[in-house]
Amino acid sequence: MSYEFTKKNQTLNFFTYLAFFSVICSLLLMLLGVIGYRYNIFNISTSLLTLTKYGAYGCILGLSLSFVAFGDSIQRKANIYELLLLLCTGIISIVFIFKFYNYNMFLKSQPYINDISTNYTSNIEFIVYKEHNNSVGGDSKINLQRYGGYKQPYMDINPLLLPDDKTLIIEEVLEVMSSMGLQVVYIGKEKGIIEAVDISFWYGFYDDFIVRIEPLASGMTSIDARSASRVGKSDFGVNAERIRTFMELLKARL
Repeated sequence: MSYEFTKKNQTLNFFTYLAFFSVICSLLLMLLGVIGYRYNIFNISTSLLTLTKYGAYGCILGLSLSFVAFGDSIQRKANIYELLLLLCTGIISIVFIFKFYNYNMFLKSQPYINDISTNYTSNIEFIVYKEHNNSVGGDSKINLQRYGGYKQPYMDINPLLLPDDKTLIIEEVLEVMSSMGLQVVYIGKEKGIIEAVDISFWYGFYDDFIVRIEPLASGMTSIDARSASRVGKSDFGVNAERIRTFMELLKARL
């Protein structure tokens, strides 16, 4: 006995699998962006903006098709496996659409800057990755922060003053960096300079982090920090948050 599909069943099956296929392709696009950037196949714009954006569009398409197929499936009493497939497709689509929306809203809410320091008067020069020290249009990046109006959102980020001696603070700084998952690349105990790098999980973005420990005439010790991203123009507030976390952890230890 043969089973003959009706036109309605064919339409349903088509939309069900098309919805699932759209979401799978969207996830693959996002994964391609991650892998492509990590292996220097794509630049940051193509990986993070173009591929991620079209991946989100694919999820929107998949969600729309899921609604169409799900409604039709209920009417014709489709089997449980088809309903579960549509439900999973819809949930995955909603999760990624929501994340992409939050990503865009958060980007718009953050200052367009990727280099944050606790000291805008006496800037900390990087020792290992010196590209951050280069001038831009006659003004250093730190001056662009100071005069470009970017400092205002981060007025709470200031040097930390401690009564402890320089040697003890250096050891504690190294411990805090280790607890934060930072990779130390330079230790200059005489200069009171410690430089580290932080590598993001997904895309492998490199952010450089440097700390300066400087004894003052008053007997106190000043701790300055600077955190800068190697790529992009906005850091989503990551560098500012890294400095805040570092200062809080260091203060708690001393």
